[in-house]
Amino acid sequence: MLYSSNDDLELRNWLNYQLEHGGNFLRSLADAAKLADIAQYAILRPALVMFRAQSPEPGSMVVDITPIRAGGGTAEDASNSPEARDDGEPNLISRRKDLDEFYRILGELRERKGGCRRLGTCFSKMDWPERGIYFFFENGELREDGKTLRAVRAGTHAVAIGAISTLWQRLLTHRGGNHRSSIFRRRVGEALLPNLGLPDDVREAISISWPTKDVEREIGNAEAPLEAEVSKYICQMPFLWVKVDDAPGPQNMRVYLETNSIALLSNFRKPPTDPSSDNWLGRFSPVQKIRDSGLWNSNHVDAEYDPGFLLVLERYAILT
Repeated sequence: MLYSSNDDLELRNWLNYQLEHGGNFLRSLADAAKLADIAQYAILRPALVMFRAQSPEPGSMVVDITPIRAGGGTAEDASNSPEARDDGEPNLISRRKDLDEFYRILGELRERKGGCRRLGTCFSKMDWPERGIYFFFENGELREDGKTLRAVRAGTHAVAIGAISTLWQRLLTHRGGNHRSSIFRRRVGEALLPNLGLPDDVREAISISWPTKDVEREIGNAEAPLEAEVSKYICQMPFLWVKVDDAPGPQNMRVYLETNSIALLSNFRKPPTDPSSDNWLGRFSPVQKIRDSGLWNSNHVDAEYDPGFLLVLERYAILT
């Protein structure tokens, strides 16, 4: 039987409780359930049942079940997750298993969408969702299997309450224009600058102006060659996107998925898994978190991840 969250007598009280009292993840999950249409809710419901069994609302008659982790495994397996290790060190086997699951989800999404896109050949009339998260890859950056492209950046948009930017608008700021509207462009430019062959005085002037918010027209003109190289670099990068059409806000589902994706992918202060190649441009970044994480991200690279996010990511990827 298909029904919406409001008609689901089994889960309705639990969803309302999580909206009022749940932590960030369960509150976001309940919010997504409330926003879902009937078809979306049918796909999301098995995950809701599982999470309710793990965290029932007060006074419910739900019998706790052995939690199932994303990608398979029991609660005993979950004790090997990065969050559960007594010594605080990431468990390499568990993380590798979760990375395999992450890339399986994106691989199936890529097949359904007919391949990755590149910003250099994209335009506004393509079938973009209003909101979502995105994952960039780079040619030549491979996983340890030697054939799967390695994700090098995860991101989203409209995380402030009242924000109105769309997914396409965010991607457009990465594609071209001014790096002051895109931290992604800024970070790529910082790594490109030392190797552009610019005169020393020009390179020095740009290195000073590049991090600033406002510059005079003359300095902006001097930055133009670097901006062009940044555009060329980013426009060649394959990327995928996942539709997550929730409301803007710092605790929405897109933020949850972005944060956990970065935390899983990051090698920062962890035994490296799927490390960056020796020639990866990010190794020339002045930002240590970029160099060591293997990502064009600096936020969340030192965070722990919740393995359960993979189940949520897959549900949204199926709906994309």
